[in-house]
Amino acid sequence: MTKTIEDIYITSKQEMIDAVNALGILPLFSNTIKGFSIEERCAKEVYFSSSAGIWEWKGPVSYDTKYLYDLIASHYSVLSKQLKSEGGYVKPRKNDPIQWEARKGFDTQLTKLQKLGYITTTNFEYEMDKRGEFYGWGIARYATFENAFGKKFSNHVYDRSVEESYLRLFKQLKKILPHVEDNEIEYYLHH
Repeated sequence: MTKTIEDIYITSKQEMIDAVNALGILPLFSNTIKGFSIEERCAKEVYFSSSAGIWEWKGPVSYDTKYLYDLIASHYSVLSKQLKSEGGYVKPRKNDPIQWEARKGFDTQLTKLQKLGYITTTNFEYEMDKRGEFYGWGIARYATFENAFGKKFSNHVYDRSVEESYLRLFKQLKKILPHVEDNEIEYYLHH
């Protein structure tokens, strides 16, 4: 079931990430559509707080996604297992002399990059045991669309007109804001 704005109440960084991912668009500040912002959909404790809240979360949410995209783009294609290791999403072994905190949000950032159309899963590969037999769950291999399908394919995403993009965005907003009148959405998109 598609979430609507009424389903959103943010009390943590993960809930903010989940809300943006579920809705596809969620402005930080209040705007012409009442109730359609992180500001209006978060607990007061995370909006004005002496500890971490939306002000501290908004940057890292964007930064983490770019970091992971750049890591994937630096390879022709790459297994998720390798990405986790290279990107610091795996905790160090206990006997590691240098202790550090592993990055968080790997799956969330991968999902976001896929939803936005920046990366794709190109294959699932399986590990082999000593006898040369496959075992376990498949490990996803990721790539940018340019690397997976070539520039000729990826350049077609720019073939959509501004009007077509506007209509797609309008339809998405209408889906997640069913209580809002069309003219309010149009006003929001133009201002």
